[in-house]
Amino acid sequence: MGGYEWVEGEIALILYLSSAGIQHRAIVDLLRERKFSRTITAVRNKLAELRTRKSLGHPFGRWNVDEVDHFIVELSTKYDIDRILRPTWEDQQIVNQSHRDLDLQVLYHDRGACIRQQAMVRGTEYDPWNEDGLEEEFGQESYL
Repeated sequence: MGGYEWVEGEIALILYLSSAGIQHRAIVDLLRERKFSRTITAVRNKLAELRTRKSLGHPFGRWNVDEVDHFIVELSTKYDIDRILRPTWEDQQIVNQSHRDLDLQVLYHDRGACIRQQAMVRGTEYDPWNEDGLEEEFGQESYL
């Protein structure tokens, strides 16, 4: 049974979170905070597909974080990467339920800064002054 197509910002977010060690259940809740609706099975299957199809890490091992970050930059042509990766207080509360030692703000300022810088260097950073079609692309107004 197929669902609706994954959008690039949604893919970037699940890759970013999973490669940071966040559990799939928490990723589903974090997607829900951004008005996306995916099951844990859908997240798990998409991550497994991306890991093998894009060579982002060993199928049953760790992610290759450098490759994941590079792929996220490649995806960043149609969305504001900063808005996708920037954590909220609610995001941290969700993560705290299973990962008390993971500070999303620290992750965002360290790793997220590198991703955002790479996107700007490549010239693929989404233009925040031209948000036409953003709601249509992601199916929502808030957060993106």
